[in-house]
Amino acid sequence: MAAASHVDVKNLAGGVPGLSAAAAAIHENRLSVDGYIAACLRRIASEEDRVRAFTACDRDEAEKRAYVFDRMPAGKRGPIHGIPYAVSTAFDIKGEPSNFAPALREERFASADAAIVAASRKAGAIAIGTTSSAEFGCFGAGAIGNPWAEARSSGGSGAAAAVASGMLPLAFGWRPDGAIAVSAGYCGIYGLKPTRGAIPGGGVQSLVPSLESVGLYVREAADVALVSQLFLGYKHLADRGDLASCADTLAVQILDGASAYRIQPPARSALNRAVTALSDARVEIAHRRFSPGFVKAERCYDTIFSYEIAQELARDRDRLPDAMGEEALVRIDHGRQVNASAYELARRDVIAMRSELLDQLEGNTVLLDVAIEGVAPIREDDTGWSPMQALWALTGIPTLVVPCGLMDGLPIGVQIAAAPGREDLLARTASIIEGRMET
Repeated sequence: MAAASHVDVKNLAGGVPGLSAAAAAIHENRLSVDGYIAACLRRIASEEDRVRAFTACDRDEAEKRAYVFDRMPAGKRGPIHGIPYAVSTAFDIKGEPSNFAPALREERFASADAAIVAASRKAGAIAIGTTSSAEFGCFGAGAIGNPWAEARSSGGSGAAAAVASGMLPLAFGWRPDGAIAVSAGYCGIYGLKPTRGAIPGGGVQSLVPSLESVGLYVREAADVALVSQLFLGYKHLADRGDLASCADTLAVQILDGASAYRIQPPARSALNRAVTALSDARVEIAHRRFSPGFVKAERCYDTIFSYEIAQELARDRDRLPDAMGEEALVRIDHGRQVNASAYELARRDVIAMRSELLDQLEGNTVLLDVAIEGVAPIREDDTGWSPMQALWALTGIPTLVVPCGLMDGLPIGVQIAAAPGREDLLARTASIIEGRMET
């Protein structure tokens, strides 16, 4: 197996600047909105046949809006003025058709923007399309290619694939199973799953209410800081020097969790690289082993996910079974066998696990873990779900995937978790790792 190297996502993205770099250049009049959107559209034109990230992309509208945005007075410009982004088909965009599960539901036109779409508009961003996803956002890998190797899985996220390949600097996903992390890890980018509920889920089509979260995909640690400022209300998260300034007060705990036996050599290598980077920055590092109760995480996840998705889709499954894939049918049928008592017991177990987690996350403490078992599998062989995500999907605490090198030309990353409302710690920790990876 080839040694890990730095994940040069800038090169993969064709040199198209990421979110924070582009926003700063536009603000300082070093880059026009028209020029930046044109560069993104060129990437879409050159990469879409290979990656298949979009369900819809309105090039003409994007070009028209770029022309208008370049002529907008400075006083009317938002912090990410003219930045193009996309959302998955689960999000409502006012006046646009909803094509989530089109074989099951009648087409409708959204009467209002989803909450995150409205917030993005207010910040000055331009929605240019909707991205593909696995069936219902969680079943099967779909036809989406991984930008690093078309035959590999992207984790079922066109949003992640679009960001990694330079088509966009920012995209939003709505995933019910921790797959924000899986997709980011497979595609070699940053995947932020904020504290559950910190970004309102209004205007998003829900299937598994207890486990779903709005997630964000970006390409650099500074981008994580910027989206944290914009959508989560953080202040003073600016350049890398500022982001990395907390190294002497940061405490990192490496997890020895119940799923450690699943970790493959590439993921172990990524974890070791992150530990080395943090150690070089003189960050305090310790190991943490959870209590035996955390062994229940995967089982609790399976119970809650199956029960809730069966509640939502059982009627559609009976009405139009041919419109669903085999994996979805099996999961719904399994969920029908889960009784309400088992569901409530699983929810109580989650409360206990979350309580213990919070006890470990006091002060400036973050937990460091692998994000995925290994590099992206062949697309037809794997759905993209990782049991490593069960605990984080259940407890709803904020997590961030950080790229940590390549193995045989494929990216691999680690995951950091912090206390609810401490996404600032995630951005700062990521900046330390990123800076050391580049040296």
